[in-house]
Amino acid sequence: MARMAPGSGAANVWPLTQQKPLFSIFGDVEESIGVRLTDRCLMIPIKSVSGIFFPNADKFESCQLCQREHCQGRRAPYSEELVRKYEEA
Repeated sequence: MARMAPGSGAANVWPLTQQKPLFSIFGDVEESIGVRLTDRCLMIPIKSVSGIFFPNADKFESCQLCQREHCQGRRAPYSEELVRKYEEA
């Protein structure tokens, strides 16, 4: 399984602002699980995560789309080739 979240990786692949439509799918998320979005689409509590899991034979990691070299949670090296592939799609 692969995973991806709004704002992870290249911002133009799945922008952080897409948190709003993602949250809207589930109704009142704050009431249900205690997580809310700020005006800048960040989640409170801070350690919260959102996104999707999907089957992928290529061992995809959203880190491959992110240029932040010294990220504590990096699971794979940045791939400029992969970013171009998704930008063209």
